[in-house]
Amino acid sequence: MTIEKIISILDCKILNLDVSTDSSVDSVYATDLMSDVLANCKKGSLLLTILSNLQSVRAAEMTEVQVVCYVSGRQPKPEALAHGKKKQMTILTTDYSMYRACSLLHDAGLKE
Repeated sequence: MTIEKIISILDCKILNLDVSTDSSVDSVYATDLMSDVLANCKKGSLLLTILSNLQSVRAAEMTEVQVVCYVSGRQPKPEALAHGKKKQMTILTTDYSMYRACSLLHDAGLKE
């Protein structure tokens, strides 16, 4: 699923406009435990999380995740956003809860 479609489905705000939204992700991984991301998140996934500190972006970087979406209206901390921009990650935010975001993405065909 393209990042552009994800942005549309979740009514996301793009926090770093320097990246392309034409690329795509193969799956979604939703968690607030960064140890879980490191152990189980697949390369090329979309990471949904409420954890807005630097560790969320570092965990994504270590697992080769290029798209992080903060749910429930959360905004990444300035150092997290800066690191994401530096690594050319797509950083998004949505007002939807994690449950609702997962449900909408699943209904649109994006799987775990």
